[in-house]
Amino acid sequence: MNNKSIWYINCTIVIIAIAILVFGIYGMPINKLLALLGNSNGSTINAGSDGNDIIVKYPLVTAADAFSDRFRPKIVKKDPTPVKQVKPVEIKYGKVKLVIEEVEGFNGGGWKVAGSDWLESGQQADKVQVGRTHNIAFKDVEGWDSPKMTAKVKENEITELTVKYSKIIYGKAVVNIEAAEGLEQAQWQIDGKWYNSGQTVENLRAGAKTINFKAVPGWTAPDNISCTVKENELAEYSVSYSRPKPADPQFKLSATLAMGNGKGEAWFKASNSSKEQHFRIGEKVDKFVLSKVFDGSVVLTQDGFEYTVEIIKVNAPAMPKPPTNPMNAKSGYTPRQPTTNSTNSNRPETTPGSSNSRSTLPSRYQRTGSTAGSN
Repeated sequence: MNNKSIWYINCTIVIIAIAILVFGIYGMPINKLLALLGNSNGSTINAGSDGNDIIVKYPLVTAADAFSDRFRPKIVKKDPTPVKQVKPVEIKYGKVKLVIEEVEGFNGGGWKVAGSDWLESGQQADKVQVGRTHNIAFKDVEGWDSPKMTAKVKENEITELTVKYSKIIYGKAVVNIEAAEGLEQAQWQIDGKWYNSGQTVENLRAGAKTINFKAVPGWTAPDNISCTVKENELAEYSVSYSRPKPADPQFKLSATLAMGNGKGEAWFKASNSSKEQHFRIGEKVDKFVLSKVFDGSVVLTQDGFEYTVEIIKVNAPAMPKPPTNPMNAKSGYTPRQPTTNSTNSNRPETTPGSSNSRSTLPSRYQRTGSTAGSN
C-alpha cells in the first residue's frame, strides 16, 4: 500500500468521524441518518424498530445549511395501529337424504347438493352447510322433466326429501295464413321458432303456448293467439293479415252526359283532371280502380277497400249565338225560320202541269212590277 492510498483512507475516516459528531450533536442517531439517506424531501421513512417516522422537511442546499435548523428533519412519533384478532367462525354441517320416486317407464336419474358427487336415489349427502339454502341439481333424462328443489339443513340432522321426474308430453300445431300479394314473408312463431304458413310443427311440449306473427311492411299482423297444446293432438288456426284502410278519394266527380249506360262504362270528370274522360270497369281513376258503375255514382277500390263516389250532374255550357249579318240589318231582311211538319201540312197542294203548280209564297217574298218572262 503506497502513501497515497493511506492518505485517502485517513481522510475518509476523518470525514466519517466529523459527520458522526455533527449529526450526534443535532440529535440524530446513526440508524436514522442511514434511513434518511436515499429519501427525498418530504417523504416518510421508518427510522428503526422504535416505530418512529422521520419526515424530511428541507433539502440540503449548501454546506452551511447542514448546521442550521433549516435542515433539521422533523421526527414524528406514530402510535402503531393495533391489529384486530379475527376469531375463526366455526362451520356447522347437516345431512340430506333424497329419494326419487319410481314412475312407470322411468329409469335413471341422479342428484347432488353443495358440491357433492352425483348420488343415486336413497343416498345421502353428509356435509351440507347449515344456515344456507342449497339448490339440488338433477341429472337430465331424455323424455323426462327434471324436478326442481332446494334444501335447508340443521346441524347434525338428516333432511329427508322425496321427488319424482315428470314425463314430457308432446302435441302438434299449425297456422294457416291467408295468402295475399305482398305477404310472401309472413310467418308465425311458437316456442321461439319461426314457421311458414301451413307448416305443421310436431314434438311441441304440451301446455299453454303463445303464437305471434312476423311484422310485414304495409300490413297489420294478426293478434297473438293463446293456445293449449295437448298430447297427440293438433292445434290448428287460420288467420289473415290486414291492410290499413287508405284515405278516402280526395277528388270529386262530375259529368254532363248520362252515366251508367248498363255496359260498365261511365263518362265523367275528376276534379283533379282537366277534362271529362271515358272509363270502363277495371281502369284506374287516379290511385283507385273503377269497379262498379251506377246512374249517378261509381264504386272505386284500393287495396281491397271500396269507396262509393257520387257523380255530380252539371249543365253543359250554353252554346254561343251566331253573329248577325250587318247587310240583313240594313235591308230589314228577316232570315227564314225552319219549318215544321205542321207548317208544311198547311201549304197548298199542287198538281203537276196545272196553273198553280208553283207554290204560292207570302206576298213579302213575291216579285212586283213585272211578270215572269218579261223584260
